[in-house]
Amino acid sequence: MLRKIFTEGSMTLSTYAEALNVSSRTLQRDINDLIRIGFPFERHGGTITLKGNKRLGIPDLDLSESDKLFVANLLNLADSYFGELDQDNIRSMRRALAKTFINKKQSNHVLSTSNYYHFLNKRLEHVKYSVLKTLETAMVENRRLFVVYAHPSKKDKSFPFEPNALVFTKSHWYAFGRNTQLEARLFYRVSRIKELILSEEQFAQLGKEEVEKMLSNVWEVHYGERSYEIAVRFVQSAVERLTETERHPSQVVQHNEDGSATLTVNVCGYREFMWWVLSWGAQAEILSPQWIREKLAKEVWEISNLYLRNSDK
Repeated sequence: MLRKIFTEGSMTLSTYAEALNVSSRTLQRDINDLIRIGFPFERHGGTITLKGNKRLGIPDLDLSESDKLFVANLLNLADSYFGELDQDNIRSMRRALAKTFINKKQSNHVLSTSNYYHFLNKRLEHVKYSVLKTLETAMVENRRLFVVYAHPSKKDKSFPFEPNALVFTKSHWYAFGRNTQLEARLFYRVSRIKELILSEEQFAQLGKEEVEKMLSNVWEVHYGERSYEIAVRFVQSAVERLTETERHPSQVVQHNEDGSATLTVNVCGYREFMWWVLSWGAQAEILSPQWIREKLAKEVWEISNLYLRNSDK
């Protein structure tokens, strides 16, 4: 085990445990003993890494100038969305990137160019590092969790949870998985998780393709077993703006004779989709199914009444 870590710079517990025909927990106990007596190892989810620059492969790579700019931009992105969690790793990666430059001129050019890329309206959430690492460990080792969750309207909730993925959507990080108490798969915002307790109970982890198939029906952050085929008509003046972006894996756009276009999607979060249609104002109209069309009409009526009631204020 020591030879593997010192030779390769890291070791994934589950993979190496399978090769040795032992449990990941057995290797974890050995690692804990080694860390206790001073070996320079770090835990990152289910991976054990050797401290220091040896684990950073960037200086050894033959990177082109465009590759270096790409990495610099990724680091700026990481600063925006992982800065609070992984500041030490980001700094280490920046030092590693700096070693790949041939001279000061190339360094100034690449880093200056990367400064022209901006990520607008960044939402820096207070995500606990320990929460993120516990979620990673639970997913890698297929271990059930006990969650204490600060629900925005229902106060603190506690429930057993089987995590399947970490998902970034709507400018927030979410844990996607199965709440075994409700027997349902849901999204939980990571910044609202107050406490996680790892249990010794195992669960059957889903494969990547199975998770991606589930997520393919999601519009924003609502997952359900049932999806709905929704058709929306966009007026001619909105068609170019609609079609310049692919908005969902299931989308089909039909161009109509009058210059309008009909967007059809299959999604499980119909309420979220309704709010999105509303953001287009009078440029978009839900055609079917009728019951969703009626729900949106009711919402528009209530909004209209709200503004009429308060028009003198």
